[in-house]
Amino acid sequence: MDEIDARGVSAGFLRRFLEEVKASDPEHYAALTTKDVCDKIVVPHTSDERAIEDVGHACAYVDLLAARTPQDVAAATVFVSHAWRYKLVDVLTTLLEFADENNSEEDCPVFFWFDLFINNQHEDVTANLPQEWWSTTFKESIARIGKVVLVLTPWDDPVPLTRAWCLWEIFCSISHGEDVTLSIRLPTTQRAALREALLESHDAVTDTLVRVQAERAEAWNPKDKEMIFKAIEESVGFGQLNRAVKDQMRSWCLRQVVQFVEDMEAQGQDRTEAFSSLAYQAAVAMRQFGDHARAANFLGKCLRIELEVHGPQHTNVAVTYGLLGLLHEDLGKYDRAVQLLESSLAIHVDTAGPDHPHAASAYSNLAGVLNKLGEYDRAVDLYQHSLAINRRVHGEEHPDTAGTYSNLGLVYDNKGDYDCAIECYEHSLRIKRATLGAKHPSTATTLGNLGQVFEGAGQFDRAIELYTQSLDIKLETLGEDHPSTATALSSLGSAYDSAGQHDRSVECYTRCLEVSLEALGPMHPDTALTYGSLGSVYHSKGDYPRALECGEKCLAILRDTLGEQHPTTAAAMENLGHLHHTLGDASAAADLFQQCLRIRLQALGPKHPSTGTAHKNLGLLHHAREQHPLAIASYTECLGVYREALGENHPTTASVYRSLGDVHEDMEDYGAAIECFDKCLRILLATLGRNHTFTAATYACLGRAHQSNSEHAAAVECMEQGLAICLETVGEKHPATASAYHTLGRVHDDQGRHDQAIACFEKDLQISIDTLGEDHPETATTLHALACVYDSKGDYARAAHYAERSLQIKRSAFGEEHLTTSASYCRLGKIYDSLGRYEDALACLEKDLKASRTVFGDDHTNTAATLLRIGRVCTHTGDYDRATSCLQQNLAICLKERGNHHADTAEAYLRLGEAQHGRGDLDDALSTLTSALEACQDKTKKGGEDDEGGEMKGCDEGKDGDKKRGSEGGEGGEGGEGEDNSSDKGKGEEEDGHSSSSSGEEDEATTAANNGYADDGQRQLVASVHNALGALHHRMGDLDAALEHLETAEQLYAGASKPQQPAPAAVAEACANLGRLHLALGDADRALDYHTRALQMCAEALPEGHPSIAPVHSGLAQVHHHRSDPAPAAEHEQQAVAILTAAFGPDHARTKAAQVQVQHADTDDKHSGAALDPSVHARMTGWLRKRGQWNKAFRARHFWLTDAALVYGTSEEASSERGRIHLQHMQALTLNDDGLRLRVQVPNRTFVLQCHPKLSAHSLEDWHAALSQQMPS
Repeated sequence: MDEIDARGVSAGFLRRFLEEVKASDPEHYAALTTKDVCDKIVVPHTSDERAIEDVGHACAYVDLLAARTPQDVAAATVFVSHAWRYKLVDVLTTLLEFADENNSEEDCPVFFWFDLFINNQHEDVTANLPQEWWSTTFKESIARIGKVVLVLTPWDDPVPLTRAWCLWEIFCSISHGEDVTLSIRLPTTQRAALREALLESHDAVTDTLVRVQAERAEAWNPKDKEMIFKAIEESVGFGQLNRAVKDQMRSWCLRQVVQFVEDMEAQGQDRTEAFSSLAYQAAVAMRQFGDHARAANFLGKCLRIELEVHGPQHTNVAVTYGLLGLLHEDLGKYDRAVQLLESSLAIHVDTAGPDHPHAASAYSNLAGVLNKLGEYDRAVDLYQHSLAINRRVHGEEHPDTAGTYSNLGLVYDNKGDYDCAIECYEHSLRIKRATLGAKHPSTATTLGNLGQVFEGAGQFDRAIELYTQSLDIKLETLGEDHPSTATALSSLGSAYDSAGQHDRSVECYTRCLEVSLEALGPMHPDTALTYGSLGSVYHSKGDYPRALECGEKCLAILRDTLGEQHPTTAAAMENLGHLHHTLGDASAAADLFQQCLRIRLQALGPKHPSTGTAHKNLGLLHHAREQHPLAIASYTECLGVYREALGENHPTTASVYRSLGDVHEDMEDYGAAIECFDKCLRILLATLGRNHTFTAATYACLGRAHQSNSEHAAAVECMEQGLAICLETVGEKHPATASAYHTLGRVHDDQGRHDQAIACFEKDLQISIDTLGEDHPETATTLHALACVYDSKGDYARAAHYAERSLQIKRSAFGEEHLTTSASYCRLGKIYDSLGRYEDALACLEKDLKASRTVFGDDHTNTAATLLRIGRVCTHTGDYDRATSCLQQNLAICLKERGNHHADTAEAYLRLGEAQHGRGDLDDALSTLTSALEACQDKTKKGGEDDEGGEMKGCDEGKDGDKKRGSEGGEGGEGGEGEDNSSDKGKGEEEDGHSSSSSGEEDEATTAANNGYADDGQRQLVASVHNALGALHHRMGDLDAALEHLETAEQLYAGASKPQQPAPAAVAEACANLGRLHLALGDADRALDYHTRALQMCAEALPEGHPSIAPVHSGLAQVHHHRSDPAPAAEHEQQAVAILTAAFGPDHARTKAAQVQVQHADTDDKHSGAALDPSVHARMTGWLRKRGQWNKAFRARHFWLTDAALVYGTSEEASSERGRIHLQHMQALTLNDDGLRLRVQVPNRTFVLQCHPKLSAHSLEDWHAALSQQMPS
């Protein structure tokens, strides 16, 4: 048998054949099975003399039809799947109903492939067919037919699902997907059985669907079963097969329930109590399957009859009001639900008395709605009433009493009173075990509720133990496919998620979803909620595409089943909003959060805890956007709601204090942040106790705030407390423990203990990989932290390795323009800059800039921070025009957003001044750098920590992707390049203390330099500005001013505290600048000492061949030329040229400048821009004392007044020149009233002169008169 006979028989033939069956045995025809009819009618008819005459041999029935009534035979359009033990009348009537429904189009009549008629019943045509034939030829034949009708009976335990070959036919249909349609039909005779079962129990449909388990099927031949089961398991799976059957069975059952009601109405029986009972049971069934509209319709019909028959004060009316109230509760219409349930309670009290069990149930129903409304005290009071009645009527040891204890436990759990909740649940559990037994489903439910309390209290192992016990009981008593089993699976999935065991959580939720789909169908609220829970775990796992898919399915189903304005729909919007927030889609998140708030305000009112949560979500969004006043307003609104609904001492109230603390910390109001975190911690210790992960995370937040407030010991103590709690409560291998290690690592890093920080981050990394996986965003966060600490250490190669791994994960998880990805691009760009890989640095920073502008806009401080970095890289490469453009934009934003007296603004001035210096705009550079120094002097405002990706782990919504980039350290000199030093705090070398001033002057200067700064970050920023000013004054020829600035920078760097020492490269550059200056001053030995130290620091801090080393080599070459040491001079020159050629190429301006130095090595450049010899052209000469502007020490200097400048030096020899005051720039000239001080003011500086007590030949009046003559008009 190569191919099956693809012919089918008509519906007309089936009708005639049915009449023939009836006529053959009028009394017993209805009981005849398909096998009976085959033996009594088909076989005789196809082998009698007439058949042989017509066909020529014993044949199939279709052959007779083809010969006698060919119009009854055509290509089959429907394949019939049935069981031979069925009563044939049921099968034929079912097929005829199907034909009547599908024969509306005359050009597409139905022809059935029915094996009774198509196969030759005189031979076993399928007995010896190989398995390959069934999996190929047979399966393909069904695909060609295109439609399968599966006849199921009886309705409550269909026979075909117990036969393996029937499963094979079902499998062949659904495995072809949309190419084959499967239609499941039940005989009309089964309607009466369903009706009777429904009237007896509204759970009848659910119980039947639970029994649909194709895995129970058997076959006469074990090999057949093995082949069929293997094929199913390897393709569609039993879950999909069961769902295909259950979906249509459920649909048929519910259609019949509706039909029952409509039939009675059509028969005029809709005013009877029988109709009322049917409508009530039908409403319960519809409610079970999420068809709330039909349920409400049926209850309305029921209520009308009950009121007409019994009047308003009757128990039946109260019961109907009660179910209507619960239905409105399902729909989120809580106010109406309360009205209906209060009416139900009032009737029960009036008719049966306040101590009747009906009243107890009514009290409980009303309390349940009040619990959802957040009116916990009223709910407790009503449950207490119900409990008192049950104890009085039934006694303590009764299931109803146990149920009320359980309900009380639920309210106490919501109130955060975990001790009372546990006490109530344990009472309930003890009673149920004693009265119902340890293995009863109701006992299992109480075990699950108790597990929920322990999960909320952070005791995840205990919660998992209880949830598992609950699940095992339900599996044993109800089976795997019962909705109550799905609930137990969901609870267990939640606990695994809370415990950080996300894979096991996904496994539980996936099983739960399969059960919900099979038992309740895809369009049911419970199915939607399972999709939502599964999406939340995928969110935790970092699998954002799946999380988004599940979250959107959940929301779509809830909108369709419960409506847009339902609180449960709002909760789905809330979860989806958090996911969009994580993905960086702030607009979508804001839209969803706003919708959620509107729904809750309307459905729950302004004082409900869920409404408070909606305000909190908006606060989170405002916080992420750095809209701090709006965030505080939203959080404060939420706090007011929580305080009123839950009380001050509730963990949920505590969470708002922590959120407020986060905002205050970001606003740099550390005192307010610490106060908020303290409040949160006190509440948690009082409610959850010490050993809870929420308490541990709050210790971390408090420690972080202490660290920001420079309270380092308190910070470490808090972080270690948090870590100890995590290790005690959830163990080493948990994401919360990873977060605790992470925050402790951050503190160690901030305090300069880099090795300890690395140890913490490496533990964090290993835990994250073990619990979340290599590619999880939290793993990327830890890799980013390691990159930051190695960057701080100056180990740029390792820093780049970790930063690149972090970036790869974030790009995959979030995409290119997410803030967290942007943070990684920023960090990697900085590291590449430090490595001298400037093209790579610019590529990263351009991507960071694009993301910042997209998310924050052009005028945001994050955008400014990226512009700053790009400007620095362009300064390093000599692209001063672009550097100036970027840095001017950065400065404009800082002035607008930060004000003039802020460290970020100071750094903006600093970097712009350096670029202007490099471009040759010396006067502009002097003005800008002077503004930088002025901006540094406000000691109350600190710049943000340089933590463009300072991703804090484990604190509520988290702080991933924060881009607080702050001040960076010095750069300047003759094309020299600096290193970040105020924020990336590498460990610097101790200085030798060399200074050109006397010891007394040095002490005075050091004191002035090191005292009065808000922190080491500000001190180092000031040092960087002095370093840049020193390099600029050197180039402008004012060597005295240059020396003052550079010595001040040296003293500031040396005065940094151990944890906050500047990066070695920054100190190296300051040493190099001092070396160049001392060479210009003629002190080659000091110059050599400084340059040698600078080269040693560069070798330790920078990778070999870094461009910043080239200027040091050039400086050393100049020193050796000055000392007439041509060999080492040439070696250093060649090294400088080689480094710059490798970094920039031979045609770059910096490379050419180094080549020119080689060619003109003997040129004396100590006075760039020197004028005529002042000793020749002086109009007036003499000794005076000149005071520096920054160290305030007076020093003896010899002055020459020429037509163009007031020149000064250290001796009467012109070669000792130290600087010039250009007279055309003179703005003011003032002689003090006492005649002791003469002030000469030029742009950005004021010189103060005194007569020398021993050497002065002219009085200050003489100098004032001479200078006045040359004062510009």
